[in-house]
Amino acid sequence: MFMTQSRYRLRATTLSVLSMLPLSACLDNGGPGWIIPGHTVSTNAGAGGSISPANAAVEHGSRTSFNITPDEGYSITQVTGCGGLLSGTTYTSGAIVTDCTVNANFSISSHTITAKVGVGGKVSPLSTTINHGNSTSFTILPETGYNIDSVTGCDGSLSGTTYTTGPVTKECAITANFVINNHTVSTITGPGGSINPPERSIQHGNSTSFTVTPDSGYDIDSVTGCDGSLSGTTYTTGPVTEECTVTANFVIKNHTVTASAGTGGSITPTSISVAHGATLSFTLNPDSGYNINNVTGCNGSLSGTTYTTAVITSDCAISTAFIRKPPATAATLSLTFIPTKNFRFSWTDVADATYYRLLENPDGSSGYAQVGGNIPAGIQNINHNVPLHARINGRYILQSCNEGGCTDSPTLSVSGTLTESIGYFKASNTGASDQFGYAVALSGDGDTLAVGAPAEDSNTTGVNNGSNNSAANSGAVYIFARSSNGWSQQAFIKASNTGAGDRFGYAVDLSDDGNILAVGAYREDSNTSGINGVETNNSATDSGAVYLFTRNDSGWTQQTYVKASNAGTNDNFGYTVVLSGDGNTLAVGAPAEDSATTGVNGDENNDSAADSGAVYLFTYSGGNWSQQAYIKANNSGAGDQFGSAIDLSKDGNTLAAGALEEDSNATGINGDENNNSRSNSGAVYLFTRGGNSWNQQTYIKANNAGAGDRFGHAVALSGDGRTLAVGAWGENSAAYGINGDGSNNSAADSGAVYLFNGNSGNWQQQAYLKAGNSNAGDRFGWSISLSSNGDTLAVGARLEDSNATGINGDEADNSMSGAGAAFLFTRRNGGWNQQSYIKASNTGAGDQFGRAISLSDNADTLAVTGYREDGNATGVNGDAANDTRTNSGAVYLY
Repeated sequence: MFMTQSRYRLRATTLSVLSMLPLSACLDNGGPGWIIPGHTVSTNAGAGGSISPANAAVEHGSRTSFNITPDEGYSITQVTGCGGLLSGTTYTSGAIVTDCTVNANFSISSHTITAKVGVGGKVSPLSTTINHGNSTSFTILPETGYNIDSVTGCDGSLSGTTYTTGPVTKECAITANFVINNHTVSTITGPGGSINPPERSIQHGNSTSFTVTPDSGYDIDSVTGCDGSLSGTTYTTGPVTEECTVTANFVIKNHTVTASAGTGGSITPTSISVAHGATLSFTLNPDSGYNINNVTGCNGSLSGTTYTTAVITSDCAISTAFIRKPPATAATLSLTFIPTKNFRFSWTDVADATYYRLLENPDGSSGYAQVGGNIPAGIQNINHNVPLHARINGRYILQSCNEGGCTDSPTLSVSGTLTESIGYFKASNTGASDQFGYAVALSGDGDTLAVGAPAEDSNTTGVNNGSNNSAANSGAVYIFARSSNGWSQQAFIKASNTGAGDRFGYAVDLSDDGNILAVGAYREDSNTSGINGVETNNSATDSGAVYLFTRNDSGWTQQTYVKASNAGTNDNFGYTVVLSGDGNTLAVGAPAEDSATTGVNGDENNDSAADSGAVYLFTYSGGNWSQQAYIKANNSGAGDQFGSAIDLSKDGNTLAAGALEEDSNATGINGDENNNSRSNSGAVYLFTRGGNSWNQQTYIKANNAGAGDRFGHAVALSGDGRTLAVGAWGENSAAYGINGDGSNNSAADSGAVYLFNGNSGNWQQQAYLKAGNSNAGDRFGWSISLSSNGDTLAVGARLEDSNATGINGDEADNSMSGAGAAFLFTRRNGGWNQQSYIKASNTGAGDQFGRAISLSDNADTLAVTGYREDGNATGVNGDAANDTRTNSGAVYLY
């Protein structure tokens, strides 16, 4: 009997009987003829998974493995049988000794879903676990004022506030975001205004503001809605938690119009309330004797007695003033002529006039303007100081006025020759033959007057000393000044070295302000030279000197004694003097100076050209005077008397110098200076200063130059130096007036004046003037003076013969030989016309009125002298009729 090991079994085998061997020698373990027995391991998989392989044949004692695979969403719960062990998804049996079964059990998976929540809401639940493949829902809950913005995750979808996931196959999360609500705040406006902006979108819980603007003429009545409040025109809502509306209502304004009236009437109504945009009318009721003066306020207009406002857009007030009616009748105006240069207007007060206005039309054609201020009632006359020569055709009206207006008097026309208004000036120590008025000068404002009397005889020196007449023809100067009380003599001035025959006062000039006086004494005899030399050595006969005086609050004092740098016997230094406007440049003529040099600052010492003449320029700086230039004509010739007439522009930079006996036959501007075939025809030279240097600019002759004409005997420059007047008293033409025929020389020594215009050296003759009553021997042009602007020219004709007096008298009666006259010309639009014919107030034969002449800067004051007038009066406006002081002299103011 054969026995097998436990793991084997016997195969079919043929045994040999012939050779019986021991069985142990034939069989061994595993040897041929034996087999190991096998077992079957079966599997059983529960729901939710599988086992692979499904079955396995396993040799006895061996082990085997199976893959346990859960379905998706399942997991292995338990694997049992066959003594095995599970590792991961591999199940390995124990040693198989018998058939057995591996059993696998599976369980379904669960997944956790979490919720992430943003600001502004909640999610419920915040977490949940569900079986694989299932869906679940969450409730999404916005807080007040928020809305759901988005919910995402787990493949879900939102319906209302429910978020349902898709089938869940793994852990996942949902995210809920919320957004704060925006609410629209809309507006509604009633008529009469607006709200801005019309609408706003605002986050929940916030406030916003609107500007509430009434239309013109409206006010805010009410603003409501959205729990807001109004401050001014700003409406601020409360916290907005829902859509809401702001409603603004407006109401038309009412305005108060008040009305008031001053003395003399009333206005009705006095106060009224009116809707914006309306107009109102008021009635004005003047009392008897009153007129409506003015109504103002509320932009209204007056028609008759009805005042209608403009459209009322705010509270406003109307103010009405009434005024007394103008006087029913005007005062009657009368005119009296009184010296000096005064028109005295008189009238009698009229009822209802509270003040008066004097109106003047100065020339009868230029129109009326008020003279001064209003004249209170009770004052029944005024003195009006006038330029007499410019008022001969004056017209005057007196207005009788009150607050209601004025009533005009009839026009009063100036008539007559104004003789009674002419100022008559005499020396304080009038003496026969003193020749008071031989020279004259006015300050720029016309309120200071200097008068030279070169034949005055007192032996005194200095200012305001005695009157011992022991120094014949020593000379004196008299200063007169105008104050609110009129004219009076201010000073009597003598040289510091008074000497008989010095002729102090032969020439005078004043600075513009009247505070500097230059006086020439052309026959003074000292032999000194320069500034403030020794005055007492009288060994240079008639060499001449100039004295400078200054005025301050204490009066007049001599400042400087001036001599020529080459003072010589008979040079007549001081024959002419002139000051610049500021008084800091002085020009002195010495027409009998004898040097033969020419031009500027030449050799002063060669005295081989007798009476050729020279001009000296001095300047004041740093408290001292010094000589700046010594000037001769470029064609200086013996006997020319260069410097016999001189003038300066206001700034002192232009000098005009006449040489009345220059002999060239040239005519016009810058002609041939060297042909001396026209004896004593005369010439004028213009020099200009640049820095401290002087140069001759222009050589001027008359366009009808004739022998003996003495062109250049008198010269005058305008303030700017661009207008030049030249007198030629020996000119002989028989022409009359302006630009007549200058070629008919049948009126010997009738005289003429020539006007030139120039700029930067380009000079030309503008006019040729003759007297309106030109006659032989009149010597028209002996003296001349220009206003500062050059538009007014005064001309003296010292031997004119008419017996007229005053202004614009009879020119034709030549029965008063040598009485003299003056003429006033004016320039308008480049043309010259004679304005006035001027005579003394006490015309006398031989008085030689017009010997010297001077105009104030504005030509409102004119001084004319009659140096041989015979009156015995003294001072200002004395008796002009007593002619017992022969040739004492007088000055007349116009």
